[in-house]
Formats: sequence, structure tokens, C-alpha cells
Amino acid sequence: AQVASAAVIGVTVTAPIAGDAWNATQNITWSCSDNGVSPKCSDVSLDSISYSPDGGTSWEPVGYTSGPFADVGTFSWNTLTGNGGGSNTESSNGIIRVILNSAGVNSTSGTFTVDNTPPVIDTITTGDANSNGFIDSITLTFFHGGKQYRLCKNKYKRIYCCRSHT
Repeated sequence: AQVASAAVIGVTVTAPIAGDAWNATQNITWSCSDNGVSPKCSDVSLDSISYSPDGGTSWEPVGYTSGPFADVGTFSWNTLTGNGGGSNTESSNGIIRVILNSAGVNSTSGTFTVDNTPPVIDTITTGDANSNGFIDSITLTFFHGGKQYRLCKNKYKRIYCCRSHT
């Protein structure tokens, strides 16, 4: 006698990934996999997307979508305003959770950072290499997300950016 295969459905959060630093609006993405036995990914719908600012201790709603999503899904999340009734909580220990309703499965992202703090300017330095009274280079140093950045312009009008960890 032939034994029927049971349906196996899995979901994987594909963004954010561990170590990401998010701000403003970002796309939460996920993928679904099945073994071809009904119900399939195309038969299930998303129950919820949640955000935990504290590594999974508490969860806040980020948003919902309706209808089946086949093999992939995307939700645009505004981390500044917390669309969909969600949070704009900044955190260095954030996690996203995606739950499929009729399949009873969920997946969480790796730990990532949400930081909407505006950059803080540290120094602005100008240079006059030719001593002709004209500024021919400028360096702007600022801090953002605990890292120091430098934006430079030289006399050849080339702009470049470098980062040094502090």
C-alpha cells in the first residue's frame, strides 16, 4: 500500500539578517517552501509580522497582509513611524517574526539594529593647500550608529567617504 505524504511548509525571514542596521523605511522579506503536497505555500496566507526590540522577550505588531503569497513576501516597514500599528522602537537587539496562519509555522530574523538617530557632526576642517585664499579641500567628520564617518572633498573636486570605527 502506498502511504500519502504529509504537507510540509516552512517559512524563512530573508530580511533583515543578523547584523543589519536599519533606519527609515525598509523591506521585511520572507520566503516559503513546501514539499508539493497540499496545502502548499500558495494556499496559506500571512498571519502577522511582529517586531521585538528586546531580543524576543516582547513582541509588537508591525503589519499584516492578506491573501496567499506564493513563495515570497515583502512588507514595507517604516521604522520612523511604525506603520501598521507597529513600533518605531530603536534597538540594538531587534528581531522580526513572520507567522503563517493556516500552516501554523513561523520564522524569526537574526538580531539587527534599528537606529533612526540623526548623524551628529563632530568637526568640519577646511584646507588651502596653495595659500591663495581659496578653500580647496574640506573634511566633514560625523558620528552615526556608534561609528565615525568622514566625507572629504579635495582640490580635484573628488568626493570620497571613509569610515573609521570608534
